[in-house]
Amino acid sequence: MYHNEFLKEYAALNEATLSEERVNETQPDLVNPPDFIFWSPVGFVVGWAVLYFMLSKIGIAARDEIAVNIKRLHQAPCKKCQFYSNNHYLKCAIHPSAVLTEKAIGCSDYCPQNSKPFS
Repeated sequence: MYHNEFLKEYAALNEATLSEERVNETQPDLVNPPDFIFWSPVGFVVGWAVLYFMLSKIGIAARDEIAVNIKRLHQAPCKKCQFYSNNHYLKCAIHPSAVLTEKAIGCSDYCPQNSKPFS
């Protein structure tokens, strides 16, 4: 008698399990999208933002360096020297390789132009 009751319970349990499997076969599980679908656009935006900030910092540094160099070159006295000519081929007769550069700031041959023209 105990054996029959056990078989009935086993059959009922087996039938319930089979019916659940049939339901699962007809209704597939919802598939969650992989995480990279969410994180790839975020990574793309962050990457471009980092690149933009790096390039802007480099641009700011380059702009500041150019400004310092221009201010430094304006200290060269070449344009007020009597040996300076505005000729494209030979700007300075004494130091043609150093004219309007940083080397010309302390030029020992500097001689200011006369304010009066030759008479």
